[in-house]
Amino acid sequence: MKKLGLLFAVQLLAVCSAVGQETGPYENTTYIVWSADRPLSEQDFLGDSTRVAPEAMELFRKFDLGASASVGIWSVVDIPDKKLIRRGERQEHIYVVPLFEKTRSFIINDDTLAVKLQQVVFDIYEWTSRFMRKELQSFQDSMGGATGSQAVVYETIRNNCKKMRDMLVGQYSREVYIEKQEGAYDKWRKFIDGQLESLKEYATGEAEWQRFLKGEPILPDYVRVKNVISGAQSIPQREWWD
Repeated sequence: MKKLGLLFAVQLLAVCSAVGQETGPYENTTYIVWSADRPLSEQDFLGDSTRVAPEAMELFRKFDLGASASVGIWSVVDIPDKKLIRRGERQEHIYVVPLFEKTRSFIINDDTLAVKLQQVVFDIYEWTSRFMRKELQSFQDSMGGATGSQAVVYETIRNNCKKMRDMLVGQYSREVYIEKQEGAYDKWRKFIDGQLESLKEYATGEAEWQRFLKGEPILPDYVRVKNVISGAQSIPQREWWD
């Protein structure tokens, strides 16, 4: 079982699930991978709100959360066969996949804005994924394109991106759900749209979805790396973000 963050005003819950069958581009019965062509709709929130713990539902209603999206990020490092690495013929590939989980997301009331508010959260996760790809590529470029350079800083960059993601989601949730600032949604919608546009060349694409759905390397002669570097240590690779 894998962990995803169930986001509401202050990110209070965590949930688990497994991958379902593919139902269309960037989508299966369980997950939707972020895509500009696939915005969230009320029909995507398949979870049963009556099964939510009473204390959690009390918080949802306190902050007028009309919908709750279970979103997360999955990422993995694949490396080429050692012979290819020695010859410098291939680079490592890192896949970063922002996901929406249908069966853990639910509608609380019929507020027409509720899903749009949660779409912004999902878009923040896409921005985080784009920023991570950019940082990894920038580091590799600074190292003259050296094979393995992205893998060396993968865990460090991932942790930094997680902090930025949490900061953005926390600030957005505070202004929209807790303080209910006038015009907060429109301000954030415009801001996130601008951020996504600035990193459009790093957008989530078909390769990310294929890698996540298949559950194993999609390139020939590649393997999932077992350990990654974290500080001065080598630790087991964790695919699901906290």
